[in-house]
Amino acid sequence: RKSFDSFWSLLEPDAKKLRFWQMKETENEDRNFILPLKTQLVLVLMRLRLGLDVAYRFGVSTSTVSRIWVTWLD
Repeated sequence: RKSFDSFWSLLEPDAKKLRFWQMKETENEDRNFILPLKTQLVLVLMRLRLGLDVAYRFGVSTSTVSRIWVTWLD
């Protein structure tokens, strides 16, 4: 947990500047309606490392996962 929090503290300033893929500018301003940024990072890392069915596990649609995935990895 401590390692993840340290990793997050390095990424957080830039994560707050992310522009979500295929979202209008006004939607990007309120981007945390999907999932909090820290949770999005966990989702991406779980998908990257384990290939898990993260849409089901996080209770969001597959298109939301796809948008988060492309945004974080672009």
